[in-house]
Amino acid sequence: MLVVPLLQRFLDYVEAERSYSAHTVRCYRADLEQFCLFLSALASDPRAAAGEMHVNELEPPAEGLDQAWADNALRGVTALEVRAFLATMHNSGYSRSTSARKLASLRSFYKFLVRTGELAGSPMTAIRTPRQAKRLPKFLDVPQIESLLQAPDVTTLLG
Repeated sequence: MLVVPLLQRFLDYVEAERSYSAHTVRCYRADLEQFCLFLSALASDPRAAAGEMHVNELEPPAEGLDQAWADNALRGVTALEVRAFLATMHNSGYSRSTSARKLASLRSFYKFLVRTGELAGSPMTAIRTPRQAKRLPKFLDVPQIESLLQAPDVTTLLG
């Protein structure tokens, strides 16, 4: 778990003031920490900027992630860096829905920074959420429907 003051303020806010569930807060933390690790990789690995890294290659620096550096990096994020993060997720085989969830976490975080006066504008305004694949609904076939209709005991009132 990374300790980044800016992230912790946001997580405290969504937990205490917005009453988000513990599961949501955990997901936000994981998504935002992964983004911090990506920003760290951007500073040291040219493959990250090109979107050629895989998410499993994102690791904190050996000496740990400097808190002040991480706060400043998060404040200075551009739309290009977010797009490189999207490319990294795509190259790592993440589904569109997972990428969309991670983008939603980033959007909420940057909306919080704008609302609290940390930033003048959000880098997320230029980022569109990936289109979700449309799937046909699942349905019952004729034998399943017949089986369902045969299930109740029609000789009783409850049936």
